[in-house]
Amino acid sequence: MQIRRIFIQLCIGTLCLQTFLVIYLHFAPWETLNADLENWFEEKAFSEIESKIDTIERQNFTRPAEIKRKKKAKASIVHHTVKKGENLSTIWQKYAGNLDRFSEVKSAFQKAGLKALSLKTGEKVEVALKKKGNICRLKKTLDDGSVVVVKNTETNGYTAYSKSPKILQKQKVVTATIYDSFVRTANYASIPYEVVDELVDLFGHRIDFSKDLQAGDTLSVVYDEKKIRGKEKALSVVIQAASLKLGDKLLAIVRYNGRDGKSRYYDEKGKLLGDYFLRYPVKFTRISSVFSKARMHPILGVTTTHPGVDLAASTGTPVRSIADGFISFAGYSGGAGNMIEIKHGGNVKTIFMHLSKFAKGIKQGARVQRGQIVGAVGSTGLSTGPHLDYRLSINGKYVNPLNVQLPQIINNQDTIPPKLLQATLTTLMARHENMVLAQRELGLRKARV
Repeated sequence: MQIRRIFIQLCIGTLCLQTFLVIYLHFAPWETLNADLENWFEEKAFSEIESKIDTIERQNFTRPAEIKRKKKAKASIVHHTVKKGENLSTIWQKYAGNLDRFSEVKSAFQKAGLKALSLKTGEKVEVALKKKGNICRLKKTLDDGSVVVVKNTETNGYTAYSKSPKILQKQKVVTATIYDSFVRTANYASIPYEVVDELVDLFGHRIDFSKDLQAGDTLSVVYDEKKIRGKEKALSVVIQAASLKLGDKLLAIVRYNGRDGKSRYYDEKGKLLGDYFLRYPVKFTRISSVFSKARMHPILGVTTTHPGVDLAASTGTPVRSIADGFISFAGYSGGAGNMIEIKHGGNVKTIFMHLSKFAKGIKQGARVQRGQIVGAVGSTGLSTGPHLDYRLSINGKYVNPLNVQLPQIINNQDTIPPKLLQATLTTLMARHENMVLAQRELGLRKARV
């Protein structure tokens, strides 16, 4: 029924439309009808022409947004490890195949006001190659975190520039309980190794870190740390104050800038810490063990008196002079292997044996400064493994370098303001007292703030 009704309505509509057209054609003027027909044909023709033009344009024209950009060839990245004897020009020649455009690189450094890259063995240089022989970029990260880049631009050739990193500086305060060795305690308290080694150097002339510290003693340190954003390793650390509470005894060091602008450290009594001898010729955190004075010789098989100490460390670990002096001997010496003897004045002499190598410029007669690297740990001569045989002689007699009272040379009488010293000591002492309370509440191994 529904379909039938719709059909009838359509028929009636069609009949009405036909009737309207017949009436209109009978009564409308021919001029008006003709004009209407002409306008209709013109509009229809114009519309068709526009449609044709639009179709042609679409076929022959591509809008800018639709243009497919040609993909640039990706550069292959090579992380080159600098080998002994290599420099920037030899690395360039290795990857470019020649030195034809190397002069452009040197000129780019000059225009940018940068020094040409100095490379050390073992460092990394990033080389970007578009194709064999075409170096599009060289990049190297410097010790201070800045990045030097040499880039080939298609319009201006090679250009050089330097990017400075974002440096974050923060002062940190750490207080911890000694529960094991000093290094393990510091590691547990997240104190950087650089701070640990500096603490050992600053306190080393007064205590033996391998023997004098007992479980329950406390440590407090305030230090400034500089880091590159996003990097874990610190660029530098500077200790502002530190203290060790050994039983009832408080040992402290406080940093102060004198009238001459130089920074110096003072002890808890306000006494200037002068150019004291370093306790260890190897950074403390690099030592794996210390051997006794009397021992069974590992090769000769007999008990011998050992007039020094053996510091076990990996081959290549830097060895430094414990004070200013001059080299009285540097060379191979039988069972001692590669050996260095340094005279420091005041009848004080140090000897380093079994070295793997000597530092550049170390030879008989050369002057050295406190902390200067003179060689590296090795296993030359009569030795069964890498270690440093370290001997200290005072007034012609060998002494134990780990517990002897080390000499000091004070050349400056500048003093620290008493109020500053007292305020710092009061703050340090309060931290130790808080640490003791934390020990009681949390237990010995967990106590740290």
